[in-house]
Amino acid sequence: MHAESAHTAPPPLFTVLIPTYNRARLLLRALDSVAAQGWRDFEILLVDDGSTDGSLAAALRWSRRRDQPLRWLRQAHAGVHAAYNSGVAAALGELVVVLGSDDLLLPDSLTRLARAWHAIPSSRRAMYCGIAGHGVHWRSGRLVGDRYPAAIWDADHLELKLGRRIGGDKPGAYRRDLLLQHPFPVFAGEPFMRESFVLKRLALDYRTRYLDEVFQLFDYQQDGLSARVRDLRRRSPRGLRLYFREDANRYTVAYGMAARYGAHVRYVRHALASGAGLRALWREMRHKGWLLAGLVPGTLKWLRDCWVLAAQRRADQRPPAQREPAAGDFQRGSSMS
Repeated sequence: MHAESAHTAPPPLFTVLIPTYNRARLLLRALDSVAAQGWRDFEILLVDDGSTDGSLAAALRWSRRRDQPLRWLRQAHAGVHAAYNSGVAAALGELVVVLGSDDLLLPDSLTRLARAWHAIPSSRRAMYCGIAGHGVHWRSGRLVGDRYPAAIWDADHLELKLGRRIGGDKPGAYRRDLLLQHPFPVFAGEPFMRESFVLKRLALDYRTRYLDEVFQLFDYQQDGLSARVRDLRRRSPRGLRLYFREDANRYTVAYGMAARYGAHVRYVRHALASGAGLRALWREMRHKGWLLAGLVPGTLKWLRDCWVLAAQRRADQRPPAQREPAAGDFQRGSSMS
């Protein structure tokens, strides 16, 4: 991994972290949205996750043309979660704003995030991990997910998702010092880890201030993470085994029977996909009764995954003219059940 810094000023309030992989045609639009911010106490940190389309070179040309400092890292392709870890480790800002390379910041987003962060009394700020708001679809202007119950709502990610069942990507700014303590686990050869892995860990000890305001425009791509998420899930069984183990053992305990049951079913599904045997499942699960309840449905889901994968492989081996969609082909979507 190579790194270069153009930053010589005192540490900024924000690091705008942009992980990218083969997004040369969209990356400059994201960079323009950062350069247009009214709040100027920020740095831009680009992490190129092994792009082969000249993304980094295009960004460096943009930096020179706009006379906008740009710090950057380049690493071998390992997935957005690994790029995120690298970026957080190199960031200088007190707060990290993650911006997808195909997304945009609204022009006043950093100003409003800074105002919201400083509105938390300094005596209580250590209790908070960050600020979060909303995103909207770039083309339709439609809100991504659900609104919060109040204009300013102090809660945590577990209450957000499991308690209130508020869906959708919720962009914001999070404390770098805490993100450093909770990096994404990276398993060799696995390209994906759910973003909420970190947010759930933070939720055990820290609150988030949620604002019923829009900060980002999301332009979901047909070849982007949301579109490929089911395929990425199939290729990341060890990471998802860990994710749902924590869901089952720690996070869903206070949020009802349906949440606990679902977490154990998903754990069984992904643990079996990772190669774990029944003895390992029994050892890893704290609540044996819930494990037994989820064992059969989780196993059936895993067997279906195996069947779908086998059908897809058979379809891929046919000559192009003879190919048809394999039964059970995964469709575009962001469901991670």
